[in-house]
Amino acid sequence: PALAALPHLYQDSVRDYLGYCQNPPDDDEQAPRKGLREGSLRTRVFLLRYMAAILLQAGWPGDALTSVNDLVEPDALDVLLKYKAPAPDGTGRAQYLVRIVVLKSIAKYWAAAPDEVVKSLSRIINRHSKKSHSMAPSNRRKLIMLSGSEVRAKLFTLAPRVSGGTRPTVRETVGMSA
Repeated sequence: PALAALPHLYQDSVRDYLGYCQNPPDDDEQAPRKGLREGSLRTRVFLLRYMAAILLQAGWPGDALTSVNDLVEPDALDVLLKYKAPAPDGTGRAQYLVRIVVLKSIAKYWAAAPDEVVKSLSRIINRHSKKSHSMAPSNRRKLIMLSGSEVRAKLFTLAPRVSGGTRPTVRETVGMSA
């Protein structure tokens, strides 16, 4: 639904929260360092409307939804985290992660939720986000290129060539490394 169709107290809280996201106070140690860009703010408005609609559809009374802070209450989180959770094959993971990241941001910077809520959301983000491995893609490509049998044979015969000793043939070397 449109923001205007949601409870008035929730609308006011969304406006306050968006103002905070756009211009975070400098004197607040918990505040983000920079304000969100216009596109990020539009996405945030959509997600706040969407999550409120999820709660209302789940049976929350309209007068119980009074603030953005209500989204990170334990009962609300139970509903929001179960709604369209990613499939085991990863389908829906990106949309789910965006919602969880926004909830974590609200919990950490806006609602001053307990640390356990923030840590729980962080664990969910880590579990569902793509894992990056320590090897850079360029190094991975180089390793694949160097792990071929011909390259290994050349590297294996490099020491005898440098020292002036006899070198085995490539066929002999490939047979040894296999």
